Order: sequence, then C-alpha cells, then structure tokens
Amino acid sequence: MLGNDAKVIFKRNKTVDVAGIDNHELNALPMVDATAKTIADKGPVILILWNCACQGLNRTLHSAGQIEWFQNKACDTSVKVGGRQVIIKTVDGHFIPINVIRGLPHIQMEPNAAEEFVTLPCVILTQGGEWDPAVLDHMLTDDDKWVSKVKQDEDQEHDSPFNDRGEHKHREPVRAGVPIENPTGPPSKDPDDVEVNFHSGEIEVNFHADDATRQAHQAHLETSNLNKMHVHEGKGMPDDEVETIEEEED
Repeated sequence: MLGNDAKVIFKRNKTVDVAGIDNHELNALPMVDATAKTIADKGPVILILWNCACQGLNRTLHSAGQIEWFQNKACDTSVKVGGRQVIIKTVDGHFIPINVIRGLPHIQMEPNAAEEFVTLPCVILTQGGEWDPAVLDHMLTDDDKWVSKVKQDEDQEHDSPFNDRGEHKHREPVRAGVPIENPTGPPSKDPDDVEVNFHSGEIEVNFHADDATRQAHQAHLETSNLNKMHVHEGKGMPDDEVETIEEEED
C-alpha cells in the first residue's frame, strides 16, 4: 500500500479494497505503479514498484510475499531477534536495508526526481502486469507430512534440561543408605549437622548433638511436615495484650 514516500508514474484502470483489523476497510483504492529513491549497499538506487494500492498517506507498507514472488529475498525479521533486516535482489545483487518501526518493517524511501530516474540504477521489487495475492495461498495444515517438509537439517533443536512433565532429565535417583558427597568440599564439623537416610518411606534422623539440639531439630522436622495439620488448642492472647511489631525498612 503506497504512501507519500513514493512517486506515482502510472495509474491503472483498477481499484482494490484493503481490509484491516476489526473489518476496517479502505475502499476503491486506485492501483498504481510507482518509483522511489532509497539507499543500498552500492549507493542510491531507484525502486520500481508495480501493482500498489495507492493511499498516499504515511509510509509505504510493503508485502514481503509480493516482493519474494518476483524472486527477491525479503529478510524482514528484526535484528533484535536474530534477523537481518535487508532485502537481497538475487538478480542485481543489491542489498536494501529495512527499518522496523513499531513492529512493522519499512523501507526508507523518498520520491525521486526525474533526472535521478535516468542516472541511478533501477531495482524492480514487484511483478508487473496482473498481480493476485492469492497466488501465495497454501494450506500447510492440509498436508499430513508437513513436519518433514518444513523441518531442515540446520534447524536448531531446543534441548531443555526438563522433560515434558517438568522433571529434570539428569537428576540422580535417591539411594537409601548411600551418603551423598558434598560437591563444595568435605562435610562440615558443625555438631548441628543432620544426616538423613530414607528407609521404606520413613525418615530416620541421626543427630550428632546433645539432647537440646536434637529436640530442636525434631521440632523443626515436625512443623515442616506438610502432611500434618497442627491445631493450637490453648487460649489465645487477649486482644489488649497483643503486641504489634512494625517491620523495619531494609
């Protein structure tokens, strides 16, 4: 859809309706051929744009499919996600940069002067004659073998450390009675260390500490057991004696 950044050189005897979001339509837009000046890797060039719906406002909106139908290669993916943002003319070998503005690709263009059309090299982006966007239509989901046709050997496979159920693929199975080596170094000499062994679904805790420390660890394990419900049966503190502690700022 042609904007005001190109020069109309021929008006066709056809109109087109352009449909957008929420069934919004631009009706009876004239079909035109146009030219525009842009930059390329070898210097300024003149773009030849056949079969454009002329709106005459804002930037021209290019169709990547229409450009590629004329044997050009349109790499309009943003550089920020690994794209190239460039159009490669396979016949003439020109590289034309693409700007991505608000998520949409645009080519920097301006209406060319008459003498520039004669002196600068011309690059044809779209097909002349009759153009029907339906030539690009293809229902890939109707093909039962679409996976083998679209996947290529150079495509990168995503290797996640987790399987489809969210479980870690390389986790070590729990082995009862087998001590686990500490990868950070030898075990701590702290008497409060706890050695846990799993036997038949029950937890056996061996404490290397005095009775007070053992009771503290046992109480911690009891309160940490999510399978148990703890109910306080005593009387609560009267409301007038409840102390409120204000949290200190970090």
